[in-house]
Amino acid sequence: MTHSSYTDADRLADEAAFHDQAFGQQTRKSAWKFYDVSSGAYARYGELLAGAAAPGSRALEYGCGPGSRAFTLARLGATVDGIDISPVAIELARETAVAEDVVRAPRFRSWTPST
Repeated sequence: MTHSSYTDADRLADEAAFHDQAFGQQTRKSAWKFYDVSSGAYARYGELLAGAAAPGSRALEYGCGPGSRAFTLARLGATVDGIDISPVAIELARETAVAEDVVRAPRFRSWTPST
């Protein structure tokens, strides 16, 4: 495919396929070492989210998956919607919500932009 014929829809489809494969084969775990440098910031982000969530609050998490912050927010009483480009990530997030018995489970949806 030439550069000029590669569309936004093609890029999004390729990105979704990449993440589907990474989540499906659990190869994403091997990449976490590259994110270790930001682990302190991610932990602080979780603390800030926990302080902001309250019954009746609403949250949107994009790029969710089985390690989503949506579960913490839902347990704190927030109504949470999670979106991801990867249908596999969405399915894993739904399975995690059931496995962790999240009573106010987030609504997870695969996001596909209109073209």
